Amino acid sequence: SITIAATVPHPCHPRPECRGARTTDHACAHSRHFAHSAMSRAEWLAKVRAGTGAAAVLRAAPASVRSDREVVLEAVRRDGAALQFASEKLQAERDIVLAAVRQTGDALREAAEELLADREVVLAAVRQSGCALVDAADALRADREVVLAAVAQRGEALAHAAEALRADPEVVLAALRQDPEAFIFAAPALRTERAFVLAAVRQRGEVLRLASKELQADPEVARAAIAQNPAARAFVSADLQQSISAVPGSWDSRGGASSEVAGDKMLEELRDRLRDVQATGDLKGYDVALGDVLLKGAVRRPTISNIVEELFGVAAALAKTAEPGRLAEACLYSLFLFSVSTSQDEVRVRRGSQRGVGCALVLGFGGGHVDELEGQASFYQSLGFDVISLTPCLGPAALAQRQRDRVVQELREALVEGAGLVAHACSNVGMGCWINIMSAWSACAEEPWRSLPDLSGCLKALVFDCAPFAPVVEDQGKAAQHGGAAGPGSGADQGHEMLVAVMLGCMAGLCRRHAPGIRPFMLAQDKGFAKVLRAAAVSGSTLLAPQWPEFGDYAIWEQLDCALRFPLPRLFLYSVRDQLFPPELIEAYIAHTARYNSHAPIFTERCERSPHCKLWDAERERCANAVTKMLRAVGVLTP
Repeated sequence: SITIAATVPHPCHPRPECRGARTTDHACAHSRHFAHSAMSRAEWLAKVRAGTGAAAVLRAAPASVRSDREVVLEAVRRDGAALQFASEKLQAERDIVLAAVRQTGDALREAAEELLADREVVLAAVRQSGCALVDAADALRADREVVLAAVAQRGEALAHAAEALRADPEVVLAALRQDPEAFIFAAPALRTERAFVLAAVRQRGEVLRLASKELQADPEVARAAIAQNPAARAFVSADLQQSISAVPGSWDSRGGASSEVAGDKMLEELRDRLRDVQATGDLKGYDVALGDVLLKGAVRRPTISNIVEELFGVAAALAKTAEPGRLAEACLYSLFLFSVSTSQDEVRVRRGSQRGVGCALVLGFGGGHVDELEGQASFYQSLGFDVISLTPCLGPAALAQRQRDRVVQELREALVEGAGLVAHACSNVGMGCWINIMSAWSACAEEPWRSLPDLSGCLKALVFDCAPFAPVVEDQGKAAQHGGAAGPGSGADQGHEMLVAVMLGCMAGLCRRHAPGIRPFMLAQDKGFAKVLRAAAVSGSTLLAPQWPEFGDYAIWEQLDCALRFPLPRLFLYSVRDQLFPPELIEAYIAHTARYNSHAPIFTERCERSPHCKLWDAERERCANAVTKMLRAVGVLTP
């Protein structure tokens, strides 16, 4: 049977956690009142404990329940936001407010006024959510310990500190450690003080972007910023740029600091290769150079960090030139392809309890690491499956090919004795990888794909995990396809903008793991860098001509899907809290799937509290139950 998800809620409806708590139907409200009145305290406690929406339960409760200390305390322990629905009397009870702010710091705004001046309550709140400082009493916004706790949790909380503390170098530096953007909230006098800015860029080089033009042209300040974060090169004044060598890591004979990793032969070789690329203008040179260096052997994590910093420094320097051109676009797109998998070409294998039970192929999301697939992998292993997990490597091309060869090898070893395959694709990068694998496997035109068993015979089920982003063109009755490098979108401009966001997201993921001092989203605020980024989104794929489409081709997927000998069961796992791939788009594609392949069994699980690609972290049991239910329904697992 086909199960289609519920109708998409109207944007003006209550938030998901509160949905269903309000009705305009007087009769329904009247009957609900009597049902609520009849419920005992134990039943209300059970209702609060039963799900994740404690705030919604309390909102829908009658006044007597919202004044019940035991019920409210249980609710705020589970969801601090429930404090807003408690009675005024309970909003003034210290232990209830403490329990709420320890769970959700922003609940402080619902507390009685006298508790906004309670130091212990406010400290608990800002340690959980730094920006709760905005609701604290003036005296506590001038309390150094309270403010330090707030900015350590959220740098921008500096904006709510007393004026004297925004001029305190130690407090501001603490805020910058958490978020360099907090510099804009420092006292004006401090932002122009050379000694302070020098200390700030030594701690977070990207602060240079927010410094005055005079300090951006100060050689010592610029050198310190670039030494801490090579990407800060993009914010050095144009006149000073001429003093910086073409490839970051060292300054020319006019002065500067040598690289901390100058002795690393691998990094030195990469620098030499990058200089050659810039001299020859070879558009594929960055990808080839990076691949050649990385294929030479195991690469230590510190070296990867240095390589990432080096590549960002080159990209930022090229973007700063008067006419960046195609070479800058190719450099940035090569960096994006490298960033799609932060675990590079790693393929991780878990063996099941016995041979031939089944195999799960788990394909991760862009900007992710194979470590982030442990929830899915451990679940499938618990079923007795062999598990092959990876984040698809898109670049450099040499590493991507090595990963594909390893995947085929592991599939060949796992798909024995009649074992079936479950494909699990996370987000569009995972789904794109699956489309490319399925296309090559179905064709079986060349090795190593010929060595695998027939795909139609062994493929048993597919799990869409926060995927796909494939807007449906209703009047044509088909999913909008990817237009080359434009990525998913119903039009070229929309697709390019989406790809810019994807590129930045993947590069941010790479930097979080390997070079936390680099903030791609901050770099993109520089006009030159942003211009090259947009140009790379438009032309990068054409310039580099990767062997496989980066995001797959949904027209090919649908053809292959319909060509399978047996209708493929599929489960859509998605969340109402997914801001990147909104639920209405997933649900449109579910409906589209039912139209183009009416025989395919469709299962859905609409999660309630998970951000994009975090379903197995936030709601693992729910996801595991949904996959198990599908596999049992289609006979892959026995009841």
